[in-house]
Amino acid sequence: MADFDRSDFELRYELFDKYALKDQLAYYERTVERSETAASQVNSIRAALALFTGLASAIAAVVAQAYLVGDCAANNSPQFCSAMNWIVIGSVIISILLPAVGAFFSSLADLYQWERLVTIYNSAQDNLEYADKLSPREQEDLETYVANLYAYVNGTLDIMQAETAQWGQAVQKPKQSEEFVKEAKLRAAKYSGDANAWQDIGFVSKEGDSTASSPADPPTTEI
Repeated sequence: MADFDRSDFELRYELFDKYALKDQLAYYERTVERSETAASQVNSIRAALALFTGLASAIAAVVAQAYLVGDCAANNSPQFCSAMNWIVIGSVIISILLPAVGAFFSSLADLYQWERLVTIYNSAQDNLEYADKLSPREQEDLETYVANLYAYVNGTLDIMQAETAQWGQAVQKPKQSEEFVKEAKLRAAKYSGDANAWQDIGFVSKEGDSTASSPADPPTTEI
């Protein structure tokens, strides 16, 4: 079973930091930006539709009251009355159709839940930034470095899992992820390696000095 020195853990930290935490943060930022834009556009469309619906209803009521009931009955102008009649009919049709279009956009917002997504992802992003502060430092000794690395990775994965659970997707592990982990273990065994071996073996420093301590039970941090 291979021993791990500080460079191994530093490499693990760099890989996890770049391809897990930083990549997830970038995903949250992009998704929040798109969701905020979509929610803002839908809300603007709904507000405009509500405004035009009110205007159409008002026009229909005013024209019907001012001209169809008054001037048309008094002056008996067929062309004028016909024009006012079409204005009323058109306004009534618009006031009926626009609420239906507004209901479509309301259903769209309920379906994609952009506002809820922004709230969840903003919270997850803040928590990931906090977890990032737990990352190990170069000046720390090996035992402290490994313990902080474990707490940093554990906290980051807990946050990601909690975010995923908000959407009900944490009941079962994805099949592709399980296959990837299985293949990775097979490749590690092929080269006589074990990705989790550092948890129950001693360490070897860069100078080659072996230590008997092991971070088998490192401190955990609640995020």
